Amino acid sequence: MKSVRLLQSLGCTVALAAGLVVVPATTASAVPHCSKEVYRSGIFLPAASNNALDCNMGRGSNSNAVRALQFNLNMCYNAGLAQDGDFGGATERALKAAQRKEKVAADGVYGPNTRRAMTWLRDSAGCVDDFFS
Repeated sequence: MKSVRLLQSLGCTVALAAGLVVVPATTASAVPHCSKEVYRSGIFLPAASNNALDCNMGRGSNSNAVRALQFNLNMCYNAGLAQDGDFGGATERALKAAQRKEKVAADGVYGPNTRRAMTWLRDSAGCVDDFFS
């Protein structure tokens, strides 16, 4: 039992079934919430408060990060969204459509996989899809 507590304190999930199996703990909370926009290499992108591009946001989010996503969905996916910074039903539907087009899980949640798959407006180059290659 002492070893189980030690493993749990190290961030591992422990399962008992025909022996001891240790699996590294992973959670969605490890990726921070997108709260602002940053300008990188000619692209306005959603980012976390620490400027990390790997961040999550979904319905109910309200920030400049959402506004950056809405702008890009409008410019590269013809979404026709109000760029109000509110991640509501229309933004969720537009994001799902973009996710389907880019062949990633169409869950309506913006995160690292969606960011890498999306096409982004890059200054005068137009919409580019190889920014994160």
